[in-house]
Amino acid sequence: MGFPIAISPAAPLYAAAKAAGDLLRESGDLRPCTEREVGFPAFNRMIGLEELRAPEAGFSPRD
Repeated sequence: MGFPIAISPAAPLYAAAKAAGDLLRESGDLRPCTEREVGFPAFNRMIGLEELRAPEAGFSPRD
């Protein structure tokens, strides 16, 4: 197609899903993954959720 680079934003998600599936098949338990998980607040900061939601403020009812 002539593109110098292709970006697959879902690749990390697919890798994580495969790793979780492999662990579940091998041990039947996902608890070992919990030490490597990111919590909701940290994840929201990683994806910039506050900035993504900022435009919504204009649609909120005012007191």
